[in-house]
Amino acid sequence: MSATLRLFRRLLIGINGTGAGLMMLTVFSIVFANAFWRYTAGRSLTWGEDLAIYAMIYGIMFGVALAYLQDRHVRFSIVVDLLPASIRHYNLILIDVLVLCVGIGFAISGYEFIDSRGSRNSPSIGLPLWMFQFSTLMGGILLSISALTMGACRLLGMTEAEVDA
Repeated sequence: MSATLRLFRRLLIGINGTGAGLMMLTVFSIVFANAFWRYTAGRSLTWGEDLAIYAMIYGIMFGVALAYLQDRHVRFSIVVDLLPASIRHYNLILIDVLVLCVGIGFAISGYEFIDSRGSRNSPSIGLPLWMFQFSTLMGGILLSISALTMGACRLLGMTEAEVDA
């Protein structure tokens, strides 16, 4: 079970890392192309700024899930470090449960956002807004899966070395 969980976690890290990296490359490419176009043609691409923002939001969603899987997210470690080791373990599991709830709430909010406004088109790009609003739904799902994965690792008593192996 732990070998399967490690493999699944590595797969998620690969997916999220690739997604975040591709979105960073997309943002850089769009901003570079927009700047180049502005200084050579004298005007900006009308869709450039909006598309870069949407790509950045997708990148953040991939990055949040990646950071959680790698346990490199922001937390108040001073409080956690002061706890005895036996309580610290259960505290981390509680945090995983809370992050799972946040991820589910985020996914539900994303779905409702798409449902209420997804049929509109972006004025600058001309594409349906659901394509960009989907990032919130996807981010919630990825964060929930990450929290479930890390919670399962902790419930199985896997050490950091075993999880990263």
